[in-house]
This record gives sequence, structure tokens and C-alpha cells, in this order.
Amino acid sequence: MEIQTEARFFIFGEMLKASWYKYKLIFRHPSGTSRGIMHEKETRFLHLMDEEHPEIIGIGECNLLKGLSCDDRPGYEPMLNWVCLNINRISENFHFFLKDWPSIRLGLEMGLIDLQQGGNRFLFPSEFTRGEKAIHINGLVWMGDKDFMLHQIGEKLDQGFSVIKMKVGAIDFEAECALLEYIRTKYDQNTISIRLDANGAFSPDVVSHKLKKLSQYQIHSLEQPIPAGQPDLMAEICRNSPIPIALDEELIGVHSIDEKRRLLEMIHPHFIVLKPSLLGGFEASSEWISLAQEINTGWWVTSALESNIGLNAIAQWTATLNNPLPQGLGTGSLFTNNIRAPLVVRNGFLHYYPEIEWDLKFIGINKEHYCWKLPLTLNGQTLNPEDAISLVEDLSKDHSVEIWLPELGKFLKQWYSNEEIITVNTSGSTGKPKEIQISKTAMIDSARVTGEYLQLFNHSNALLCLSTRYIAGMMMVVRAMVYKQNLIYVNPDGNPLMHLSEENIPAFAAMIPAQVYNALDNPVSALRLKKIRTLIIGGGEIHTLLEEKLKSLQNAVYATFGMTETISHIALRRISGQKATTNYTTLPGITFSADDRGCLVIHAPHVGSEPLVTNDIIEITGKNQFAWLGRYDNIINRGGVKLNPEVIEKKLAGKISGLFFIAPFPDARFGQVPVLIVENEIMLIDEKQRLEESMEKLLSRIEKPFHIFHSRKFELTGSGKINRMATLQKTVTDRLMD
Repeated sequence: MEIQTEARFFIFGEMLKASWYKYKLIFRHPSGTSRGIMHEKETRFLHLMDEEHPEIIGIGECNLLKGLSCDDRPGYEPMLNWVCLNINRISENFHFFLKDWPSIRLGLEMGLIDLQQGGNRFLFPSEFTRGEKAIHINGLVWMGDKDFMLHQIGEKLDQGFSVIKMKVGAIDFEAECALLEYIRTKYDQNTISIRLDANGAFSPDVVSHKLKKLSQYQIHSLEQPIPAGQPDLMAEICRNSPIPIALDEELIGVHSIDEKRRLLEMIHPHFIVLKPSLLGGFEASSEWISLAQEINTGWWVTSALESNIGLNAIAQWTATLNNPLPQGLGTGSLFTNNIRAPLVVRNGFLHYYPEIEWDLKFIGINKEHYCWKLPLTLNGQTLNPEDAISLVEDLSKDHSVEIWLPELGKFLKQWYSNEEIITVNTSGSTGKPKEIQISKTAMIDSARVTGEYLQLFNHSNALLCLSTRYIAGMMMVVRAMVYKQNLIYVNPDGNPLMHLSEENIPAFAAMIPAQVYNALDNPVSALRLKKIRTLIIGGGEIHTLLEEKLKSLQNAVYATFGMTETISHIALRRISGQKATTNYTTLPGITFSADDRGCLVIHAPHVGSEPLVTNDIIEITGKNQFAWLGRYDNIINRGGVKLNPEVIEKKLAGKISGLFFIAPFPDARFGQVPVLIVENEIMLIDEKQRLEESMEKLLSRIEKPFHIFHSRKFELTGSGKINRMATLQKTVTDRLMD
């Protein structure tokens, strides 16, 4: 993302001075409404300070929604310039001067309150900001195809939401009704409350029919069924609707208190939905609340895709209103590059954790721009960003160099660019490999979290022997920058330690299991591995036989738990020496829970405010510890009995030489049965017989594989994990062709 410095505008006034700053928010996933699909959105921040106290900066967000905000019109940025020029003249009566510019009005109101309160983003102190009370919120489900929406619904329910809000009106209406019917077959209205938001998508000629149909599913309310600007028809709908109606877009552009009163008294809705960014701020929204209460109309507050700056202010204001209804304030995790804030969503509630520090570097406040442009020391040579890129590019011109070195150059170009987000490839361990976007801020935070736990400030050098195409290799580079380590880089092949000289053994290294296995299998590299002070192993499960070998080592060796989406690991497990354990310990600041399936739910503030639901089955063994049991998506349903392949594999460890795994296989009688896949060229009859005898002793009747297949070569992911599905498909195909 390009930091648009040309959009910054400073004016020095008599006492106050103001500037504004443009910022582009990137959606984590394309987000659909009835008005289309959004991939990114721009927002603008007002910076305010008093010349007598320049160290105190108040921040307000001017959140403009294209196609919806009534101030989405030519002259918006010139108006921001005018506000900055005239800040001292208008600051005491800005509601009057900015009545037709609601998003700028809120931004200035927010910034002035923040400035008055000391510039610490504590605008409305309360039990909420002290971390003593949370705000009940609904979980938002975006429009998309049926599978996408079902997936979102499942996530929200797994995350503990008791109220979900679904966007409707973009896909086939019958498909939307089918989704609602599916929810109601599993959860009644006492368990899950459903709010719908049509964003004005229903046409007047079908709205009555659709409301009647939707009423079958015990809907709490429906926001804005028809386009705004038809008050007579909306009044009729509210009188006759079998579902309570909430006004949303209908309120936009109505500024005077008399106009607000006339609109509410005419339509008399069941609820109104307040978006301060679209209505002109807190004072303007408070007018709507007072008028609604006069006619017994309910209300709740909703964010409008603000960054965490605006969301924080709106949430703090909402908390002071003591409204028992769930609010619409769970949008903080929608963006890959949101500003880190003390806001955390957990179990259907928005929490404020005062101990989490704000990170405002990317909107030009508390730290220098481009904090990621740190020098990098490569093989003993400390280089600035330009020199580091040039060095790697020069080395890459040698045609004998494999692809890994150009990949390092490609990563450094991404890292040192002015973009705040970076593209990362997933390894494909749980599905098809894909590209995702993550923020450099989060990567730096992840490096610091690991560094605190492993005390990396005591490690003068580190080894890069993993491809920087994937997150594990990238993070080794980032950690070296953050902790000013000398990064020793070598070809990331099967035994990278063979490329080191005896005087160049690193203090810290990260490797995949196959590299560690190969290193221990060679006397020279085994000796070098034992000299590495701290070694972390990730990218795949560590085989029992390998772990047994590592237990005797005296250096600190850890198994890591994490994925690309968590920006490397979030938990470590010591597997060497007397401190070896079977439990993972989460890193500082990271908490976790288990959902109804027994799967891990990660709460990592440096990654995002919303919990990350995984398919990893765990057993909680302590406050910050868990044991990994296997993958939910690998579970075998044998006639209603669920078998965990990883549990069976541990029982067979040591009885099979080489790679193997247990997989599900179709069966006419049981639906699925377990089969054993072994990597070898051919399996002799007596070898197969001995294996079956071992399984007879070690496994229960239902655990015993129905078939034993051999595969000449297992399919692996980019990070070295066994690609179970691809290997199984290839094995079955080869068997049919033999």
C-alpha cells in the first residue's frame, strides 16, 4: 500500500493545528453487499494538536463510504483542506459548519475529544475502557454464494455468537431462504437470534411477499428492506410487516432535529440503526436516540467499516449508553492492515484490553514511517535496504544459483517497498495452496513475541535455510532485522547444515523435520546441529522416532505450532533435554480455547481482533498449554465411530520404517474405513504379514486398517508436509493402473 504523503496537509493556526492523512484499508476477504463487492476502501484521519502541547495528538477518522455517504461528492478533500485552514475558527461550532459533511463532522468531533482527553484514544472512559465490561455484539455474515455464507455462519456459531446478522438481497432469494432454514433446523430463536440487512435490495412489488416468506424463520429484525427515500411506502411496510423493521440508510442525509422527528413519527419503525460516520457524529446520533425513545422505537449502534481508530471511538461512546441490545461493532478484523488497537472480539462480545498498546505508525503518529525499513546483516555484512536488495540481485545473476536466492530478493523487494501489506503463499497443508495478504506490522509483532519467549536478543546470528517464498523463511529474515542478528543464508535443501563452515554455526535456526532428520543422519551435520543454541522445528509433524533422537540433545529444541494465517507459530513445545514435554505453550499475549468440536480457537492480538478457528483437535492441559491430537478434517467416520488418524499413527510409530499415514477410504458398508499408506517401491508378502501381525497387537478392531497400500513417492507440500489427499489420490490411481 502506497503511503500517500501528497494527501497530508499541515496548517499552523493560532492555537490548534490540523492535518489530514489518507489511508487505504485492505479487506481480508472480498466483502459483498447489495451494492457490490469490496476489496479495499479509503479512509482519512484528522490529526489535531495544540501548539502549546505538541506532544499530545488527537486523532479522528473521516470515514467515507463510496455510494452511501451523503458527503460522497466532489469537493471532499478540498473541504478537509478548508477544515485544516480554519480549525481555530470552526472548532467551537463545527457542527454548524460541517452539517452537510457528516463523516468529516464525526472525524473532527472524535479528534477534538481525543485531544481534550490527552491524546491516548480514551475518549469516553467507562467500565468498558477499564476492561471490566464488554459490549454484546452480533456476528456479521457477508453476502456471497451459498457455500461461502454457510462457512461464515459456521464460523460465527463456533466463535460463540448468539446473534448473527446476515446480508441478504445479493444472491438468489430462495437460496437465502434455504440458508435460513438450515440454521433454524439446528438452532431455535432462543439459541441464535438472526438479524437481516437488505441494504434496500427488495423492490416495492415483491417486498411484502419476501417479508412473509422470511417471517417463517423467526427473524429478529430486517434492516432497510427497500431503497431509502420512499417514506410513505416504508411507513406502510412498518405497519404491516410480520418482521420488525429497522431503518438504516433512511436516516442518512437527514440533519435537522425537526426533519428527524418528522421522519420517525411518519414511519414509526420498530428500530433505527445508528452509524455515526454516516449521521454526523455522536451528538447527531444522540439526537436520533432521544427522538426514538419518545415514540418507543428501539435502536442500536453499528460501525460502517471504519478502521480501529473510528471503531474504538464509536465503541467507547456506545458503552456509555448502556443499551442491552447487541450492537454491530465486530468489524475490526475485516482488514489485513488495520491499526493495532486494544479491541478484541471474544465469544460474541467486544472487549477492550488496556494492556494492549496502540500501534499508530502507519498513520504517521507515534513512530517513524516505514519502520520495516531496518538494516539487514547478511553473512556478516550490514546493509541498508537498497544495498541488501542489490547484493541479492547480483548474487542471483550467477546461473549456478538455485531459485531460492532470487526468492530472497523478491521478498526483500516486497518488504522494503512502501506497501504496508505483503503477499505470502500458504503451503497447501490443509487445502489448495493460495496467496494471502498480511501486514508487516503483524509480522514485526510476531517476531517480537517469539523473541521475548526465546530471548533472541542473546543470539548474535541466525540461519536462513528455509525458502522465503513461505512465511517461515520470511519470518527468519524479519527476526534477524528486529533483533539485529547476522543472518547466515544457505541453500534450503535437504541438509543445509552441510553448507556451513565450523566457525559459522548459528546460535538460532529454524528447520523443517526432514532437514533435521537428514542432519542427524550425517556425523558432520549432526555435530553442527548439536552446536545450535536454539532450534525451532516446524512445517510438519515431528515423527516419533525423530523426536526420540532429539530428546537426548542438550541444546534447546522446540516443536512449533502455527500456520501462515497466524504469521508463523503461536505456540512452542520443548522436545529436548529434561524440560521436554508433550504440551504446547502459547507465546506471550496469545490465548486460546476449544470449540464444540474440540478444535483450537486462537486469540492472537498481533494477528487480528477476531479469533481464528482451526481444524486442529486439542486437549487443554493448562492455562496456556494444550496437547495436539490431530486434524478434524482428517477424521475417519467408520459407521458413526470417529477415528483420529494421528492417534493410530502414533501407535504404529517404530513398527514401520519410512513415511506412512492413515487415511479414510470409501466403503459400502461403513461409509469410510481406515487404510494405511506406506512409502516404498514394493511391499513384500512377508513384510506385509509382519506389519499386519503388529497392527493386530497394537490396534483395536475398529482402528485396524482395512487395506495396506504402498506409494512409490509421497506428495509433499511446499513446506515439506505430507499432502495426504494428493498422495491418497495418486496411490489409488496408480493401483488401478497397475
